[in-house]
Amino acid sequence: LPWTLALCLAALSMRLWSEDVRLRTLETWRALPLSPLQLVLGKWLSALLLHVVYLLLTTPVLLLLAAHGPVEWSRIAGGYVGSLLLGGWLLALGAWISSTTRDQTTAYVLSALLALALLALGDLRVWTVVDGWLPQVQAGSWLAAHLSPLSACQSFARGLVGLDAVVLLVGQTALYLWLNLRSLRAMTR
Repeated sequence: LPWTLALCLAALSMRLWSEDVRLRTLETWRALPLSPLQLVLGKWLSALLLHVVYLLLTTPVLLLLAAHGPVEWSRIAGGYVGSLLLGGWLLALGAWISSTTRDQTTAYVLSALLALALLALGDLRVWTVVDGWLPQVQAGSWLAAHLSPLSACQSFARGLVGLDAVVLLVGQTALYLWLNLRSLRAMTR
């Protein structure tokens, strides 16, 4: 699911700011009685709400599963929490990338590639190779634990909603929203 969401939510976030940059409609946004923080959060929350609708549309599958046998509800709940948090992370990343470019196709490609690269850092095969380059530093292990959301997603899929996974995703989401805010303020000067 993280790999699919990286591609799908990059498409959802590609127009959040790039279209405003291209059409120079940021002046319209500035004329509204809204702060730049309200604009950033408003666009991000609207995209996140659409992601929540997408997740809600999958609930008939749960009813079908429950009708045909026992279901591990803790794993399902953990998966939904993880999908929601990962969706917020991906949309914040995409919004930031979208605010740095004038072209929505470029925003999509950059968002998808960066999200896929950050996810790949958490793959055992990738971080062990990176660890092999400098064994004394263990850079791959550090990147997998502190930068990649893949391990957090894997714990959510097991039904474990750990504080470390939540802090990683929420913290990085806040970082990308802050970068988006800085980019927006730089554009409107």
